[in-house]
Amino acid sequence: MSGSGAILCCLLPLFASMYQQSEFRTWGSCYTNANDYITEWPVLGILIIALALLLIGIAGIFLSYLISKYENSIQEFISDWISSWKQ
Repeated sequence: MSGSGAILCCLLPLFASMYQQSEFRTWGSCYTNANDYITEWPVLGILIIALALLLIGIAGIFLSYLISKYENSIQEFISDWISSWKQ
């Protein structure tokens, strides 16, 4: 997921430029800098989705690392916890 979020973040200036062109065609005026459209709603939605995908991907990578590193201790903790409920 973090790869797709990174790709969306890299393509954000392209989306802003496309939105700038559509604004100019529709209304006849636009911001001179296309990056100003990153704070406008359609492009801002893409930014929010991209950042969410990045954060979910990074958290998933971190959790998979922790699970692989502490796999035995997690299993022991769970088995001890379950055995304490049986008593």
